[in-house]
Amino acid sequence: MILCRPAIRDDLPDLVEGNQGIAQETENVTLSTHTLSSGIEAVFDDANRGAYWVATDDHGIIGQLLITFEWSDWRNGQIWWIQSVYVWPRARRQGVFRTLLATIT
Repeated sequence: MILCRPAIRDDLPDLVEGNQGIAQETENVTLSTHTLSSGIEAVFDDANRGAYWVATDDHGIIGQLLITFEWSDWRNGQIWWIQSVYVWPRARRQGVFRTLLATIT
């Protein structure tokens, strides 16, 4: 069963791993663990920067996403941007992203 929840600081190593996976798979880029850790911690330090969500199964974290915010004058409201989406390879094609999206909307 896939469960989704807001990420917590203890999830930092997994979030770093997920973001490194995104960069490696999509752009063949290796991201600095230190820089990523600091960037993710900045989100935990200031909720205005965004919110990470994770999907888990019996073995741990299997997916992640980051919601960031933008003001829209056209809509006179806040828009959510969904970024840093990653599903661990062992959990792909099992509805992980669909479950994350359904949880946050």
